[in-house]
Order: sequence, then C-alpha cells, then structure tokens
Amino acid sequence: MNSIQLRLERWLQTILLTEKPSEKIVAFRFGLSEEEEGYLVYLAGSEKHDEMDDDWASYPLISWQKKNSCIVMK
Repeated sequence: MNSIQLRLERWLQTILLTEKPSEKIVAFRFGLSEEEEGYLVYLAGSEKHDEMDDDWASYPLISWQKKNSCIVMK
C-alpha cells in the first residue's frame, strides 16, 4: 500500500470511528480540489440518492465532521 492510500485509509477510519455520519445520510460523495498546499479531499453525505438521476450528487450535501472534514494530499 502506498503512502497516499494509507493516509486516505487512516483519514476515513478516523471519521468512521470518531464522527459517525447520521443515519439519515444515504449516499456519500468525495470531492477533490487543488489548493496552494496540495490537493484537498473531502467527504460529504446526502440524505437523498436516486440511481436514475446522475445529478444526485448536486443535491444539498451534509458535512457532519467537526475535526476531520478534509485532508490535504501533497
């Protein structure tokens, strides 16, 4: 396992162990953006999901994490 995979795995495990998502969240979306510090990866959830609608990820998203909402990958 490379270092990026390991950091992402630890980040997700921390979220699941310390800041569990609400049971109302039925779908998850990862986002990626380029910042000065590196690439920013975030995780958001949605209370709605429609397999027939490709735009489901544009529904209102919920970020429930207080401490671990994103990770910067260099």
